[in-house]
Amino acid sequence: MVEIKSNFAFLCDLAFFDERKKLSIIGIFKQIEFKNIPAQYTQFFVVSSVTIKGSGDYTKVIRFVRKKDGAEIISPMRFNITLKGEEEAEFGVLGKVQNIKFEEDGIYEIQIFINDKNIKTLQLKVIKKD
Repeated sequence: MVEIKSNFAFLCDLAFFDERKKLSIIGIFKQIEFKNIPAQYTQFFVVSSVTIKGSGDYTKVIRFVRKKDGAEIISPMRFNITLKGEEEAEFGVLGKVQNIKFEEDGIYEIQIFINDKNIKTLQLKVIKKD
């Protein structure tokens, strides 16, 4: 039986793996403030880790949607995973998002799926600040 578990997921300013494969996450956030909206955010990262028990082919998809109507604001990110004969494996992803445009303030969701099953949803609050 296949088991899938979300270990963690964050939005942050910068994330990277060093030469020893240690993960560094800098500037975790849950909201963005803009003086004017629509607005464009230059760059951020989605960092996530899942544990999968069971061999096979998996697809990890990260979707960016406006919560109020479910509209996708950028194309989904897709990552393919193949596990062969492994009882359990941890799979981490750093997704770099550049020049994302927010047409209005409100709540946005970053939805993480493995093989069409939602395993984690992050909320991002976009605020117009005077």
